[in-house]
Amino acid sequence: MAEGQGFVSLGTSGVLVAARDGYHPAPATALHTFCHAVPGTWYQMGVMLAATDSLNWLARITGAAPAELTAGLGEALQAPGAVRFLPYL
Repeated sequence: MAEGQGFVSLGTSGVLVAARDGYHPAPATALHTFCHAVPGTWYQMGVMLAATDSLNWLARITGAAPAELTAGLGEALQAPGAVRFLPYL
């Protein structure tokens, strides 16, 4: 519950939640800002409605298992490449 701590929940949709130490709305970013149950604490949340469903869709049309499709990603975080996929299926 400290500033900047958060979690990612992946399922049919994808949700990113981060704790904030105050009210910091950011309407231009499509993040939602909510009051937390803990006094003086807020959180911001972003949602994508087709997270793992997008991976499952790609698996179905390629015939590969989702684990096969993501195996080459490795453990290190990398900057995004030039290819974009907008998961509004």
